[in-house]
Amino acid sequence: MSLAVLRSKRILTWILFASWVGVGTPVNAAFQLSNPFGNIIDDVADFVNSKLGPSDVGASYAALINFAGNPDISTATYYIEAPRDSEGTLTVGRFSFRHPFWEEGDQWKPFVQAFVPYQTLQYDLDFEETEEDADARWDAVGLILTFGNEFDVSERWKITPAINTGAFRLESNAGYRGAISEGILDPAFSGTVFDWTAYSWVLGASLWLDYKREFNKFDAGVHLGATYNHVSSFHSTSDEISFSSEALTLDATLDTVHETPINLNGFPISMVFSVGGTAILGPAGNALGFSSFSDYGVAVQADISRLGWSAQTVQLGGKIIYGPGVTGWSIIFNYDF
Repeated sequence: MSLAVLRSKRILTWILFASWVGVGTPVNAAFQLSNPFGNIIDDVADFVNSKLGPSDVGASYAALINFAGNPDISTATYYIEAPRDSEGTLTVGRFSFRHPFWEEGDQWKPFVQAFVPYQTLQYDLDFEETEEDADARWDAVGLILTFGNEFDVSERWKITPAINTGAFRLESNAGYRGAISEGILDPAFSGTVFDWTAYSWVLGASLWLDYKREFNKFDAGVHLGATYNHVSSFHSTSDEISFSSEALTLDATLDTVHETPINLNGFPISMVFSVGGTAILGPAGNALGFSSFSDYGVAVQADISRLGWSAQTVQLGGKIIYGPGVTGWSIIFNYDF
């Protein structure tokens, strides 16, 4: 790009910025003077305002923190088919630990489970025929406590109600590249649309239903779950950032466990195959860009019951994620009592 062209673009940027500040003319209207600059403002403003407000992003965190209901350590990456020229990536991870307050033979099986879930949602916006682009990112991390109790309905059926409570920190950041983005979008959106931090509390409930049955050559299990969480902000770096929302997540999983002749240091090894589905209801699906997906997994399971620990088995495996508007994968370390 020649020096003269670059200088002209800078002059145009400052003229448009001055008119926006002094006259109060909307930015997107000012940029209609020269395409594709007007489309840049329209695309960013429409995309963020319609999909990625604080309430929507907070609800997405509430939907994903503990919908599976398992005490696992896991990480998952979702590649989102975003509209227009954007690309979305969602990374979700959690560290969890469950402590049971019961012994073998007890009818009541209370437990407390601590989650440290984190979530990163990022959209890369590239604009055709220009050198402009913007990267928007939302990060969330918190501590969630689940208080529940397992009830053995029969030899094969188990029901587990639980209450969830905790808090998390939600942070928004954005980076801009290009004369228009740095000169107009950055000062216009900083602290309101992007570049803010908010703190929120979580309160909700979960209900899980499990069924297990032994067959001649394998064991099978069905896991059904529903989790409802409400989130509400109580402090933020900007008076304009305040949100209250909720999310309802439904999931179902079918597992089959197949014994193998492998014995590792006295621990019998089995193969676990799974297929599942998840539906996310409420505003969370709007922010994430998808509201349902299925997953297909395989894992190696070790029977550690001879150690006398509370956990009877441990699993290490992975899953492939596929759904309308989303693909991805996950790695999971799980244990069961």
